Amino acid sequence: MDTPVLAFLITMAVLSLVPAWLSGGILQKHARQEGARGLDWIPFGLLPYGFTRFRHPHRFFIVWAYVFSNLLFLGAIVALFILWK
Repeated sequence: MDTPVLAFLITMAVLSLVPAWLSGGILQKHARQEGARGLDWIPFGLLPYGFTRFRHPHRFFIVWAYVFSNLLFLGAIVALFILWK
């Protein structure tokens, strides 16, 4: 495997975890306040709550960041597994 590609995919995976962690933390905090259950450590575990009962002035941006960053992380991990062979 090419070293720059490996470095890029690892960097992308690590950097995509930051917005996933931040937006997931916001969703988890509001879910706990409402008594809803959701697992922040599972990608998209809080998505049903984010699309249904989550009420926040910036709801669209928080849910969008949660979905996009989790997709980016999963894409980087899948690409690493495919290119690792």
